[in-house]
Amino acid sequence: MTTAHATFFGSQLSLLVSSGLINFGGSLLLNVLLARALGAAGLGAWAVACAIMWLIAGSGVVGADWMVLRQGSYYQGVGDVPRLRQTIQFGLWLSGIGLTALAVPVLVFAPSLASRFLGDRSLAIMVQLAALGGPIVGIRQMLLFSSQTFKDVRVIALVSNILQPLSYLVITAAALALVGSTVAAFAAAVIAEAILMVTAAIGLHRRISLGGPKASIDRRELIRFAIPAWGSGVVETVRGNAFALLLGSLSTINNVALLVAAERVAQAATAVNTAMNRIFMPVGSDLYLQNRRDDLVMLVKNIAKWTFSLTLPVPLLMFFFPSQILAVFGQSFQAGEDVMRLVALGVMVLCATGPVTQTLMVIGRASLNVLNYVIVLTIEVASALVLIPRLGATGAALALLAGRVVNNAAPLLEIWRIAGFHPFRRDHWKPVAAGLAAALMAWSGVTLLPVSGMARAAVTMSVLGVIYLISLLLFVFGTDERKATVALLRRRDASVRDGDLSER
Repeated sequence: MTTAHATFFGSQLSLLVSSGLINFGGSLLLNVLLARALGAAGLGAWAVACAIMWLIAGSGVVGADWMVLRQGSYYQGVGDVPRLRQTIQFGLWLSGIGLTALAVPVLVFAPSLASRFLGDRSLAIMVQLAALGGPIVGIRQMLLFSSQTFKDVRVIALVSNILQPLSYLVITAAALALVGSTVAAFAAAVIAEAILMVTAAIGLHRRISLGGPKASIDRRELIRFAIPAWGSGVVETVRGNAFALLLGSLSTINNVALLVAAERVAQAATAVNTAMNRIFMPVGSDLYLQNRRDDLVMLVKNIAKWTFSLTLPVPLLMFFFPSQILAVFGQSFQAGEDVMRLVALGVMVLCATGPVTQTLMVIGRASLNVLNYVIVLTIEVASALVLIPRLGATGAALALLAGRVVNNAAPLLEIWRIAGFHPFRRDHWKPVAAGLAAALMAWSGVTLLPVSGMARAAVTMSVLGVIYLISLLLFVFGTDERKATVALLRRRDASVRDGDLSER
């Protein structure tokens, strides 16, 4: 990684990570609020309704989000604003049709869906709200992906990482104070999403006016890319939300809450992984479409190392201190220790391989992603059907872990076979050594202190984090990476603009 690229990624990542801390904190606080106000059953029902809403949103965009991001990044990189504008408009039109086609049947069959997945036909109004919220979330996603074609994450950081958790938290807290029901809490989520969609539209408009001059684009070629990307998106969305539905229908709503709690803690790591992928996708697409293979390979390897290095402390803490972390949700969540540990292992696998799935998209092999996701989804669902009735949330976590291993191993091997490179650097082992050493030192040191419970967990997190950060700066990161880390910590603007990067 050149100094220019390192500084660029450090400054861009600073926005996403620093704002991601707000996202993580707000999301965690929201789930704690729901758990303590509504109990495990209320949190579980809320999570299932959200899963239905996100299933509509993720599936209904019909691959137009990735289509716009990939091709739009190229048009923006070469300065073809009319075709960029036309591509965004086409993507919004395509996704609007898909979202409507999915939302209407859910709205019509809401009572039966509520009976099946929420265990209470009277909660049909929550499914209806999910049907209304799905298109709103989908359009918001399209607007954010369109903003991302400019290789600037400020709009995403503002909308997804700052305004989303804060609006959810504030509006939900007001709804619980006034009404105090699960339905009111979920209605608050839909209202928050509507506000976020408008904000995303304003952010995109500040970048580009969709009413300006347009130029012809190859719609058939875009659809040929969008269809397999849609398949990938559908399966990925189903994977991300199916377990809440499976647990709700095969086990109990309380078990949904145990898995949700573990996943919310894991969000501290997955948010960084998502941030790195968001930075990688437009830049990687631009490099590939300009036939700059060596730069693309270097980018993939460095993104992989950065992702793993920055996220490793989270699964280590989840694995070694699950009971202390779960205590914040309430006494009824203490049964989720094994779930927390299994989710931690899955997160470690997810973050270790870097942007392998996104790399397949970048090199135009979206159809392979579809195949991978179908195989993974089959493994996860088959495992869940066997394990959930016997083990509840622990069975779901085991099925998720199996799926995440296959989900990351398959694209890694495919990229190696097709493109001839892998995401690992020679010094990829250094974060592992630093993380294990930091965990051991933290464990040894904190056990001597006269603290217990949540206080012990807080001290352990602090000690492990400080030791690990020092290890990264002294032994793991090179000179350019240390400069990028300084940019990350200072949260300063990128000193290298998009045009400068394209020239290097």
